[in-house]
Amino acid sequence: MLTTYIYKLPLKITFILLIWHVSLKVKAQNEGAVRAVIEAGDLKKLKKADQGLAEADRIMEQVREMNSEILALESNDALDGKSKKKKLHPLRAQAEQKHLQASALYEKYNEQKFVIYKGYLDEFWKDRTGDESEYQNAKALYDQSDNDYLEAAGYRIDAKKMNNGSTKLERLTDANALEIKSINSQLAALTECYSIAAVEREPSKAIPVVSEAQQVPPPVTSTSAQRQDSAPRVSPVVPPPKEIAVSGPVSEEVSYRVQLIASKIPLSGDQVAKTYKGKETVVEIQEDGWYKYQLNGGTSLKRAQELRQQCGITGAFIVPYRGSVKITFKEAAQLLASQ
Repeated sequence: MLTTYIYKLPLKITFILLIWHVSLKVKAQNEGAVRAVIEAGDLKKLKKADQGLAEADRIMEQVREMNSEILALESNDALDGKSKKKKLHPLRAQAEQKHLQASALYEKYNEQKFVIYKGYLDEFWKDRTGDESEYQNAKALYDQSDNDYLEAAGYRIDAKKMNNGSTKLERLTDANALEIKSINSQLAALTECYSIAAVEREPSKAIPVVSEAQQVPPPVTSTSAQRQDSAPRVSPVVPPPKEIAVSGPVSEEVSYRVQLIASKIPLSGDQVAKTYKGKETVVEIQEDGWYKYQLNGGTSLKRAQELRQQCGITGAFIVPYRGSVKITFKEAAQLLASQ
């Protein structure tokens, strides 16, 4: 078990548990980065959940203050046993009720967060059926998150069958810890899936497009030099600090692209540079309501693999396209073999 009900414990262990309660938090840095890709409607729901969880934290702070008062009373040698009991009984009862109140808020608003983040992960996997091996770590985090949340639900079911008391509160505290662990796993999976771990949300800036004469073709290897037309034609932004190109008309041939970042808002060159430190031209496309920032490997899967390895972004992944339409790796191989 993760905790033991603190009213029955020695002073040293009690303070350890007080610190442990404070540490039960969703990782704010990860969550702030992930929210850059969340829809406006879901952001409103998440904000409401944040407010509910803040209220639960406020109530738990009151519980901790009551615990300190209980400890002070228990160690007060000036009071006889009867006087201590008279003061401790209502204080313990009040602390227990507030703990239950906070636990109910944690359950409600942890669930709201879990459901929203799970929806974005499910949407990600839906578009990549058969290609899960490209995202093994993210998939493992996703599965672990589901398992932890299911275990937490079991703990809460058990707690509802129990009478009020230390065992019930212990069970509820364990459930909350597992829910937070589950949400943190979701955030870690999302940062890998959408390559957003290092992106900070800043006011969006339009990406200016320069003249046709300044267009820069995507990098190709000797094996794909004859197929340069298969890659998106782009109009790059004039540097510094990072050259970003906006995709233009593309042919219907196959290309392998390395996706670096996805965002619900357009990113400036400065923002992209915080994640991608390389020198290759970054191409911006708009797809399914997302701004996606990619490197183009042309028709060479080997070149795309090299770009992914060199880009320095853990969550970067390769996406095959036929023209502007995503396809599977199997389809890409078959199409290239038939050319």
